Amino acid sequence: MTALGRRGGRAGGPARARALSPQRRSEIAQRAARARWGRSTAASPPSSHQQLLSFVAHHGSRAAGAGSTDDLETIAIRALAASRRDSSLARMLPVFLWRVGDRLDLDRLVRAAKRKGLAAALGFFLELASILGESRVFDEALTVLRPHARATRPSYFFEGTSGRPFERAASVVNTPAEARRWGLLMNMPFDSFASYFRKVARL
Repeated sequence: MTALGRRGGRAGGPARARALSPQRRSEIAQRAARARWGRSTAASPPSSHQQLLSFVAHHGSRAAGAGSTDDLETIAIRALAASRRDSSLARMLPVFLWRVGDRLDLDRLVRAAKRKGLAAALGFFLELASILGESRVFDEALTVLRPHARATRPSYFFEGTSGRPFERAASVVNTPAEARRWGLLMNMPFDSFASYFRKVARL
């Protein structure tokens, strides 16, 4: 009987899940994410790369909440720099910036990006956040950053690309037009950012 009950549970679980309405599924997913991530995103700033990934992926979402982090600008710059070595983090950045855009000190963020040599990269990700999130929050920051675009002197966004022939060739084909305007080349098409944004931005 116990074994039969287990088989019934395994078979019945997917059927019960399919019977749920989309709204109910969303509520369950949000509750699960809140239980898993809510405490960590409200805690002290992330220290390890894995914590940074989790923070960027979930901070500001409806499921996890905004938390109480004050220094979002420093975290954003850290994430921007780290994304040059991590394509999954790069994919998350437009969503993160869109979620926290109204809480960022954009003047401070732009100044920090200039000091770190990340002005063009910040401009690219803010532009993506604006396009995908249909937001005008970053318009002024983009105006300030625009002179730092290097469209006539493009460089590879991801570290190590210059030493990988296949990735160099793929970057020529896959670089989004938005990245080219900022003088950046990457083997990551626009749809890679857009599909991720569509999946998670409203959670």
